[in-house]
Parts: sequence; C-alpha cells; structure tokens
Amino acid sequence: MLLLGVVIGWLAKPAPPAAPPPEPVAAPPPPTEPVVERKTEAAPTLPPERDPGPPPADSPFLADSILATFTERDNEAAYRRAVSFLAQGDAQGGLRGIVRLEAASQGKAWREPALVLVIEARAAVGEVGATRHTARVFQQEFPDSLFRPRVMLAEARTFLIQAERFGGQPNIKNGPERAEKAEASAQELFDRLRAEHADSPEAATAEALSRSIGR
Repeated sequence: MLLLGVVIGWLAKPAPPAAPPPEPVAAPPPPTEPVVERKTEAAPTLPPERDPGPPPADSPFLADSILATFTERDNEAAYRRAVSFLAQGDAQGGLRGIVRLEAASQGKAWREPALVLVIEARAAVGEVGATRHTARVFQQEFPDSLFRPRVMLAEARTFLIQAERFGGQPNIKNGPERAEKAEASAQELFDRLRAEHADSPEAATAEALSRSIGR
C-alpha cells in the first residue's frame, strides 16, 4: 500500500520544465570584397600658351572697321594673339585660344573674322571635318563676306589633306580612287575661287596649288 502511494505520488509530481530551445546560430556574414581606394588621375596640365608677339600691322584682320567692333579688351587681346599665331604659321600653338575666341564670338559684331580665323587654323592643323563644318556655318551667316576667298581656299586645302591621307595609306580601301576624288573636289573649289575672286591673293594661291597637283 505504501509502495502504491509512492508510485502515485511520483506520477502526480509535475514534470520538470523543459529545457529552452537552443538559440539560433547566426550564419557568418558573407565575405566582403576588400575596399580598394581608387586614385583619380589628375587632368594633365596643358602648357601655357606662348606669347606670339604683336600681329602684323598690314593684316586684313586688323582693319579699323574690325577693331572698332570690340567692346571687351580681353577679347580684342585674344583676337590679336590669334592673328599673330596664324601670321607666323603656328596654327597649332594658337589653336586653343582661337577656338575659345570663336566660341566667345556668338552674337558679337566681330564674329565674322573670328570664324575665318578658326577655319584657317583648323585647316592648317588637318582638322578636315571641323574645318568644313565651320565653313558651312560661315557661308550661312556671312554669304557676302569679303573673307569668302580665304574660306574657300581653306576648305580646298582640306581636300588636299584627304587626298594625301588616302594616297599614303595602302591599307585604306579604294585609297587611290578616294584620293583622286578628293583632288577633284579641291580642284573644283580652286576653279570657283579663281572665277569668282580673280583679283584676290587667294586666287593666285589656288593657281599655284592647282599646278602642284598637276591639274
């Protein structure tokens, strides 16, 4: 009887509390890429533009009627430097300033000669597409300009540059034919220049260049 009571008491005894579930173990974070500090390359410092000295006094770009249109001294000084660079045959040295000058000429009374300067400079350094584009802009804005012979001559030079490039690169497809076509385009401009502006200095230059290519 005593044994039975012990068993019943043991059965009636509440069970010990269950052990708490184990804490979830967090997964280790994924490996992160090492942070690489990127060094930004400093923009190359362009050399300062040299002083080309005073422009030639007899330059058609320095006519009183042109200089009188300048109202900002900085622009006039930049214009005079551009004339000096081209007169010395150093279009490359003055190109940056000449391009800035042309951009500043929008809406200015001196835009006409500034466009001519940038056309001649770009032609001199072999910028074929930019020369022709600016020449088209010039012809649209100033169809009756007295500087038109200079623009025509500069544009004709770009075709001679193309002819030389096509003819001197044997890996260019149809190089000789394309060179011949470019020379023909140059000659067409030479002929027009001599016909329309026979008394201009540019007409004599066109005649000499025409002979140099055997036409």
